[in-house]
Amino acid sequence: MKALRKTLAAVGYSTELRDIKDPYFYTDFGGELMEEPFEKLSRKSLIYIRSIHSFLYGRQIDYLKPHSDIMAAIDGIASGFTQKTVGIQIRRGDHAKAIAQSPLVLFERYMQQALDQDPEVNFYLSTDCFDTIEKLSQMFGDRILRNEDVVLDRNSVAGLKSAVVDVWSLSKTQKIVGAAFSSFGEYAARLGDIPLERLQSTN
Repeated sequence: MKALRKTLAAVGYSTELRDIKDPYFYTDFGGELMEEPFEKLSRKSLIYIRSIHSFLYGRQIDYLKPHSDIMAAIDGIASGFTQKTVGIQIRRGDHAKAIAQSPLVLFERYMQQALDQDPEVNFYLSTDCFDTIEKLSQMFGDRILRNEDVVLDRNSVAGLKSAVVDVWSLSKTQKIVGAAFSSFGEYAARLGDIPLERLQSTN
């Protein structure tokens, strides 16, 4: 942690908020929430947040917004959304549980049934798998919307920015249909205050 603090300080991050005496202020006090520290954090230009728990109880997340260039990409994607756009979040990569419990066929069936019921439905696709993008794009054509500039390298700055674009874009759909055991879709649903449905095999 000393090395981390030194690195963060070197690039201009504020490594602490001195007004906060209890590091668990956002979940303690019998569920009461302290809004003021988040408002103070929002004035900082560079912030590092480390937690093993969600702090999305209440709307403290409203104080955190993407940078203008990232927000422009999100707005560009969301401009193609309608009142019938469904977010599809399919976790692959190294997530063995999501792959096993939420196979692609479940999403294919869901999407086809949704289109059969209403041909005006379209889908914003968020996934960490290029093969999934290709297959669903072939199946559903222009019904598929996605981040055309997606970067799937989680170890790069570009990849992390791309993930922010994806999660915020998902949050602007009408509902999210996501993979089991994946927090990405859950975060987006909380961010947008929209429903989340997980597709999970019963086998």
